[in-house]
Amino acid sequence: MSMPSRACENPTLVSNPPPPTDHTAVIRNSFVAALVGVGLFFVNRTDVEPVSTLTTSVIVNAPIDQVWSAVIDFDSWPEWNRYESFTGFEVPLTDPVPAQSGYIRISETGPDKLPSSGTDLFAFDDLITDYLPLFLTMSGAEPYMTFPLELHEVSHERKYMQWSGGVPVVLYALHSWQLTALEDGTTQVVDTEHFWRLAAHVGLRGRDNSMHAGMLNGLKHYVESNYVREKSA
Repeated sequence: MSMPSRACENPTLVSNPPPPTDHTAVIRNSFVAALVGVGLFFVNRTDVEPVSTLTTSVIVNAPIDQVWSAVIDFDSWPEWNRYESFTGFEVPLTDPVPAQSGYIRISETGPDKLPSSGTDLFAFDDLITDYLPLFLTMSGAEPYMTFPLELHEVSHERKYMQWSGGVPVVLYALHSWQLTALEDGTTQVVDTEHFWRLAAHVGLRGRDNSMHAGMLNGLKHYVESNYVREKSA
């Protein structure tokens, strides 16, 4: 009587050998990753010429000190600026003003904001909503974006202010306001904003400056109204 073989009682499982490495795919993927890394490095740079620059100006029929007082009073910005507001900053009334970190809120519309002047909104909110949904906050029915902001310089003597903010790779903006007293007693306000990074390439290049014009027109309306009221008091 034959006995069953031990091999049949305890069959050995034989695993299949791993497939050979596709060296071509490894090289291709490494090359693509390197290209993406180099591309992101260059896109993220801000030590080069800006991709896009917007310059806007307005003449305010009020003395420069009146205009400057409104500009540096960040608490008053929601009264005349329907696009931007600052939080977390303390600006002393004398130089030097230290560099500071805080936040900027960018909004299309909202409570306690000036009504639209009739110009189209600079297409920034839509761009941010498309590219940065995680940063979108809802305040009632009004969307707005909040970003960290660096206040680099405030000079009471030169009537100059500069700040910057953005998101790595996506967008970096350097914004400045310069006030100049004119011979007729009015004030010229020049708003300059430089843009870098991905959004500047794909969404901001060639845009108009209606958002900046809206801010300056809001400032003009606010200061002139208060100045006339003070003169007539």
